[in-house]
Amino acid sequence: MTERLDRIETTAQRIADGGNKSKSFEQELKELLDGSEILESYKAKKTGSMVLTTKAPITMTQAASLTGDVIAADRRSGVIFDPDRTQHVRQLLSVTSTSSNRISYTREDFDEDGAKMTGEGAEKGESSFKLVQAEAPVKKITSYFKMSREMLDDIGYLSSHLALRAPQKLMLIEDNQLLYGPGTTVNLEGIAEVASPFAATTIGVAPADRNRFDVLAWAMQLVNQDEYSATGALVNTADYWNMVLTKDDENRYLTPNVFTGGQIRIAGIPVFWSTAVTAGDFFVGDWGLGAEIADRMGTEVRFYDQNEDDAINNLFTAVVEKRLAFPIYRPKAFVHDDFTTALAAT
Repeated sequence: MTERLDRIETTAQRIADGGNKSKSFEQELKELLDGSEILESYKAKKTGSMVLTTKAPITMTQAASLTGDVIAADRRSGVIFDPDRTQHVRQLLSVTSTSSNRISYTREDFDEDGAKMTGEGAEKGESSFKLVQAEAPVKKITSYFKMSREMLDDIGYLSSHLALRAPQKLMLIEDNQLLYGPGTTVNLEGIAEVASPFAATTIGVAPADRNRFDVLAWAMQLVNQDEYSATGALVNTADYWNMVLTKDDENRYLTPNVFTGGQIRIAGIPVFWSTAVTAGDFFVGDWGLGAEIADRMGTEVRFYDQNEDDAINNLFTAVVEKRLAFPIYRPKAFVHDDFTTALAAT
């Protein structure tokens, strides 16, 4: 006991004197074994051997040694999502507003244009026309999202993200309706329902030699025949790039300026591409004069907690909707068809 107390006092004195320097392995081992029952037994010849077991060292790696978020992530703000459609149909059309549930207009339909040069005593030419009352009812595009209160509260940017993304998704439905809407029940009447079909009896280029440029150029001419001026052609992205890559007999691109940042133009009239157009289809028209979008209600995003059993289930319902009418005042301002039919037309 006296010897151990002496050692304690010596150690205490060493610490007091600032002797907390690093110890050698020999010193550490000596202190570990000093007074050990195993060592004393070995020294007293009570045991013939002494075994010291040490733990094998472990090579530390992140996979083996770290659990959880020990290393803080470099967090990027916001939500990453794929881009939306860049070219919408409404960008080509006139856009106005309405305070009613329908647009009503009167359209002239000429039956017979009998105007002619008339000689003395001769009968005058007779003309006639009809006035047709037409209507474009306001239709509604909607969607909704259901989420928990905790999700809405804990994800601080969720409401603003919905306010951004939900209207963009409604635009996809709007594009389809403006082009292909059947005009029945809840649907708008789209341009494809009333536009003139392609006709190429006098295009002047043999079917075997035609390409998409010829088709669009002749469609623009068909619009001109009815005294309209085409302001643009709209095609699917696959057809647009097919035109870009079209070459002549000497393997030269027909539209080399496109590769330097230009846009395809035919006699100055731009050709636009959009995934809203069915692959193989095309639309050519006097877009601003032929039709217009009448917005009854801009796109709205609203949140409810009293829908159905949302309150007792601690849920929220986000509703997004818009209302619009689409009067096509002048159907002859548009030509719509598909390239396969047009390229084969005689």
